[in-house]
Amino acid sequence: MSPVYALVATFLFAGSVSAKTLHPDHMLMRGEVQRYGDWWVGCSNTADCTMLGFPTARERREINPAVHDMAIQINLKGGMESALAVELVPLGIEEDNKAGATSHGPFVLNVEYQVAALSPPHGFSRKALLKMESDAVIDHLNKGKVLEGRALSNNRTIVRFPFAEFKQAYRAMQRRHAQLQKDLTDKVIDELPGELPDGSSMPVPEKPRRLAAMPHIVSGFVPIRTEKNCGSHRAIDMRHYRFPNDVLLWSYSCYNGDYPTRTYWEMALRSVHLPAPLSLPEPRDLKVHAGTQGLENAIFDFDFGILREYRYQKGHTDCGTFRAWGFTNLGWKLLERREMPVCKGLNPDEWIRTHFESASGAGPDE
Repeated sequence: MSPVYALVATFLFAGSVSAKTLHPDHMLMRGEVQRYGDWWVGCSNTADCTMLGFPTARERREINPAVHDMAIQINLKGGMESALAVELVPLGIEEDNKAGATSHGPFVLNVEYQVAALSPPHGFSRKALLKMESDAVIDHLNKGKVLEGRALSNNRTIVRFPFAEFKQAYRAMQRRHAQLQKDLTDKVIDELPGELPDGSSMPVPEKPRRLAAMPHIVSGFVPIRTEKNCGSHRAIDMRHYRFPNDVLLWSYSCYNGDYPTRTYWEMALRSVHLPAPLSLPEPRDLKVHAGTQGLENAIFDFDFGILREYRYQKGHTDCGTFRAWGFTNLGWKLLERREMPVCKGLNPDEWIRTHFESASGAGPDE
């Protein structure tokens, strides 16, 4: 074989191996949100899984002002008894269009029930379905049928729902949920306290407990070298917090003529030590370098010991990644991560949760 043909064969073989080793649910298995047709699926480490479906965008010539889009959210909770919940989520109904939407009156879903029952009417607001209707919606979509909302007055279709690749998305969520449930059960068994050689019991691991901080006035000497991040720009909005045991946290922004959204964070384990750039834990990506790369739209709730970051997609506030870290007796912990890859008007607390860890402490658990 000539060198040219050998090189081509090598590339083809490498591509074939790569394609074969890429699992169809690889993003979902890594803890990311993965797309299947009209559906976005994600699971947290606690085996709580979420599907969010959005109707396929229509071409302008197909748009009918009498038909409105609605999303569907399906939650499969972890725990000893897995619970399935289905919600209708209105989309794209602005304030000036709500009158037009509601003028059609309530609508019902075109589903069939396993028992004789009347379909409950729905309006254009977020609503959790009854179990009877949730089961019927899942069965309807699993059979490849198009889900519609039909006007109660004349049976005309007035609501569109997501449809494409539902079965693939739902099965992927079920598989991931089952694997996470098994992993959690195995972890509980592995962490059961055993007996040491001397007959005593193994110590139970300490649980994380959030620590509140106190803000302090910044005055006099500031032990932060801001030029590393700000360069020739001046540092602004310098803030200083003190945790128990003399742990210090600093933050600042760099002014370049625009309103800064990025803040930089440094920490000292003792007040006699110089602060060092802060790196925050991220189980999926190992570290988030808050000290050298900064955090976007960060808010530090010092009385809860929680540092939140809203990393929005450019020009939007309804999509991106939300993270919340808590400073605990065991150091910084990632308490929550939520993600929304598409911009559909949802608030961060409605995004898909992909990580959760509880920690007790001052204020409510996050």
